[in-house]
Amino acid sequence: MHDEDDRGHRTRSLPPEDVTAIRGIPVTTLARALSDCTPNLTDQQLARCIHEADVLRILDVATITNPPPRLAALIAGHGPQPAHEGLETLFVRLLTPDLPPRLFNAHVGPYEVDVLFPAERVIVELDDVLTHRTARAFQSDRAKDAALAALGYGALRVTWQRLMQEPALVIAQLRATLGSPAP
Repeated sequence: MHDEDDRGHRTRSLPPEDVTAIRGIPVTTLARALSDCTPNLTDQQLARCIHEADVLRILDVATITNPPPRLAALIAGHGPQPAHEGLETLFVRLLTPDLPPRLFNAHVGPYEVDVLFPAERVIVELDDVLTHRTARAFQSDRAKDAALAALGYGALRVTWQRLMQEPALVIAQLRATLGSPAP
């Protein structure tokens, strides 16, 4: 006995852009499979599929055209993101004159840090997906954070997605870390 969740999805025809081959076997593309599965999965299940595809580096959101609204919302943070300089520009726009003096691309010990508040011994690292998604970068970032903590510095990591979606929270957390009251 099969319940509805165990059955495959069937269609009479597929456009050529929705078909690929794996080891010579025709299958639907990831984009088509995600779109087709969206109605049958919970948000948590769909988010897990997107995460796994991203981890495997097979997720290309540009190939998901006209996604169902739930899928569109869940893939929003997985699209192309600006490079490092774009992050700095976004971050600088959020800084207010009442925040303590800071240095960009400063050196602390053997490390170059993105933003340093020297008097407060606080570092802000601006992380983009392109340069921080590999296993090597992941390990390196943690080693750097631990070394900086051993030198007495606190590090706050900020992503492009956070700068775009929750800028007020990012600045509030920075203020709290710096010990600076809100204006």
